[in-house]
Formats: sequence, structure tokens, C-alpha cells
Amino acid sequence: MTLLDLYEPLFQYICVVNRIAHKGGPETLEYGTLRANILALLSSIKQRADQEPLVALQAGKLELPVLFFVDSMIAESKLPGASQWHQNRLAFEKNNWRATKSSMTCSTKRWPMAARKPPSA
Repeated sequence: MTLLDLYEPLFQYICVVNRIAHKGGPETLEYGTLRANILALLSSIKQRADQEPLVALQAGKLELPVLFFVDSMIAESKLPGASQWHQNRLAFEKNNWRATKSSMTCSTKRWPMAARKPPSA
């Protein structure tokens, strides 16, 4: 089993959701249904990955980036539940983060001196 085998159903579903968001019309996804479907796909990925230790290790390293991708695709879409998704992002739930303005900003005080812009001579 490869990572592509694991993640393909999730990526295909995100493509369908994206098409629905852009197309609009009578076909819509309710927030609860969408979230349940995404969580079921993520659970399936974890269960299938756990069958092979090396694949499980790789899938574990991809877990957070995939959550960020899913969150951004849905929260920034034109779906009716996009703002609700933004307030309840999967990555934030996973790491007990909050979507506050202060947690989303970056201060130069947090970066080491080497990363700051050097003074002009």
C-alpha cells in the first residue's frame, strides 16, 4: 500500500466538494454531513495505514499538513458552512489550538536574530 492509495479517496472527495462549492445550485453540503464524511475518510486512512508500520509512520508525518489542506479548502470555499468550518478547523481541534487573531499573526520577537532582516550599513 502506498500513501497515494491511502489519500486518494480523501483528495477525490475534496475535489467533489470544491466543484459543488464553485458550481452552486441545488446540490449543497450541510456542515454536519461534510464534517462527518471528512472525519470518516480520515479515520479510514488511519486504520488502513496502521496495518503497515512504515506506511503508518509516513501517514503520521502527513497528518497535520493534510488537515491544514482540508481546512483551507473548505473554510475558504463558498459553501454555506465555510465560516462555521473556519471556527472549528480540524487542525485546531487536533492540537487544541484556537482560531484567534493573535494566534494567527507572526511577530519578529518570536524569531531568532539570524532570521531577522540585517541592519543597513
